[in-house]
Amino acid sequence: MELPVVTAKKLIASSQYPWINELYFNQIPEEADTTGDKTIVLVTSVTEPLGQFKNDTPSALEANLQVQIFYANKFEGSTLDAQLQLINLFISNGWNISGREPNILDPHTDQVTATFTVSHNFTLNFERGN
Repeated sequence: MELPVVTAKKLIASSQYPWINELYFNQIPEEADTTGDKTIVLVTSVTEPLGQFKNDTPSALEANLQVQIFYANKFEGSTLDAQLQLINLFISNGWNISGREPNILDPHTDQVTATFTVSHNFTLNFERGN
């Protein structure tokens, strides 16, 4: 089973939204362009507790992920519409939206930044050891 952040990143990548210039998970690498010239999407894990226990064995991983969008300073179009595109992408693929924060202005790059949280239960398939 791949990490939930990898699954979410692949889902976003499959959308091929032209307004997303860079897409990362866990952290933005040092070599990334963080000048504000590009729109960057970052997916990080918030919590991933095990759940749905049966005979002391978990059968689900309850992933809660944060999606952050750092819009390019010269973003063309509506930042809210772009964010809603991603939210609807997750919803249409069986994810739940756990929360949404108000957009803020990044003090270092003057980029508008949007943040929302998604959740999804992943079924675990493993054999119980002796």
